[in-house]
Amino acid sequence: MTNNRLQQETLGVMTPGSSDYDSLMSDLSNLWVATENGEPVDAVYAKSCLEKALDGLTNGSLCVVQRPVASSTHNDTSWSVNIALKQAILMVFRFFNAEEQGFSPLWWDKIPLLQRQATWKNDGIRVVPGAFIRQGAYLGQSCIIMPSFINMGAHIGHKTMIDGGAHIGSCAFIGERCHISANVTIGGTLEPLQALPVIIEDDVFVGAGCQVVEGVHLGKGTILAAGVVLTSGTKVIDRATGKHLTGPIPDYSVIIPGTYSSGHYGLSIACAIVAKTREPGDSTKTALTDALRS
Repeated sequence: MTNNRLQQETLGVMTPGSSDYDSLMSDLSNLWVATENGEPVDAVYAKSCLEKALDGLTNGSLCVVQRPVASSTHNDTSWSVNIALKQAILMVFRFFNAEEQGFSPLWWDKIPLLQRQATWKNDGIRVVPGAFIRQGAYLGQSCIIMPSFINMGAHIGHKTMIDGGAHIGSCAFIGERCHISANVTIGGTLEPLQALPVIIEDDVFVGAGCQVVEGVHLGKGTILAAGVVLTSGTKVIDRATGKHLTGPIPDYSVIIPGTYSSGHYGLSIACAIVAKTREPGDSTKTALTDALRS
């Protein structure tokens, strides 16, 4: 594999269906197949492909997760994952060498941290000391990033705040105007390649100490009270009906931690409870307070 076409191209905004986008996805897929099959690969060419992918992820022209075309459609099949970009992230660890980075303290890694002060200034982004953002992560305009860790491939939407101690995993998608509170874990998903990562839609509030992992999908306007744990195996129970919900968390749900009886020896098992469904115009603080009191 000796195609050097990508080395002469300059980075531009790529959209699905454009010739630049389709060419890069094809090149990444072919590179993945070649490396998996043990075929000889031009390392310079490979790095140029991967650097182009990382640059696109960083500037937002590329995203691992694709929103549905119609925003009113809300189900897992409406969202898609760009497998070629997941493959690109994994291949970075094959073709990039670890090296000394930073000033004080120093660290040893294959992926540099973002140092994009000019871009952040132009986009109205505030990054507080102690925030670690790896190359390949995207920050939308007017974001506020407190001391936290954001991994490569993650997408942070416009006007979203990531609070202190939060961990945003690789490829996680967080929409616009969200608030991710202190000490929250948003899990990432690189493998299996076809699996969707955690998806948090617009206007979501995630309370302190929550854990949202294993591809959980939070609908628009959802509120998570402090300490809620959502995994692929967590039972989500509607308090009004007692029914177990499956699939994405419905839009504008207010979720609180709870337990249900296991039926054995008086033991209870942790779950998440949909305390209420709020109106889109309700403030997140008022809606959560009302849900806890009712």
